Formats: sequence, C-alpha cells, structure tokens
Amino acid sequence: MNFTITTDYEEGSFYRENVQLSTRDQTVEALRSSIRRTDRAWELWHKEYLTSLRDYHKLQQGQTTRRPPAEGEIVLIIEDDLPRNSWLLAKIENLIPGKDGQVRDVEVRLPSGNVVKRPINLLAPMEIRCLPDKLDSQKDASSTQSVPQRLL
Repeated sequence: MNFTITTDYEEGSFYRENVQLSTRDQTVEALRSSIRRTDRAWELWHKEYLTSLRDYHKLQQGQTTRRPPAEGEIVLIIEDDLPRNSWLLAKIENLIPGKDGQVRDVEVRLPSGNVVKRPINLLAPMEIRCLPDKLDSQKDASSTQSVPQRLL
C-alpha cells in the first residue's frame, strides 16, 4: 500500500516535496501530522479570530454613534424581559427634540395602531433604512428622465 503526500520543503514555506509512503508507520505519522496541523489551525481560528471578533462587537455595542432616527423609519422596540424575536415592530411617527435640540424621544405607531412615546435608546433600527419620502422622490426623478428605447 503506497500513498503520496507532501511534506514541508522549508519551514514556513508553502512549497511541498512529494514523499512516497511505503510503510504503515510512515502513513500513521503522516496522518497524525495532518491531524495536528488541522487542530492547530482550528485552535488559532477559534482563539484568535473569534475572540477578536467578539471583542470588536463588544466595543462597537457600547458606542453611541448610531445613526439618528427619522420619521417613517421602521424600528424594533427593545423589551429587556422579552426575547429578541418577540420585540414589536413600530413606525416612527414623530421626533421629539429635547431642550438642547437633540432627539432623545420619539412617538412610534405600534401594530395595534396605538401611538406611544419611547426613548431612542430603546429602539433598534432595521439594518436597511427605507424611508417612504425618499423613495417617492426617487421615483418622481426617474419618471421624468427619458427612457432609452430598445433597438432591434
């Protein structure tokens, strides 16, 4: 039973040299080496990459550089006592600026039709922002432009 595998030509190099495996011991050692390298790659990915990704999101989560809310925007109402998939969707009806002019509260329309006042830190904006006024103005602008005709 002969298997051909590649081994390191130089340490830290991607060049590999073909080696003919002729004994059971060589084959077992090659398999163990492959498993060790795979385990090491997994360990590095798990410890380094996932940890740095988690740390990045923890740092980003604490920042208050979120975009300002806009009327007509669809948001989730954060409820600490409910799981995320149970949070209600709401539409921002009115922005309520504070004494300093900064918007800290908004009036939102719930699915039941009720309008309630909520602080913006208890609102989670949707990832994609779609404002009806902007869409209507874009449609109007595109309808006034001439549409090229298809040539046959």
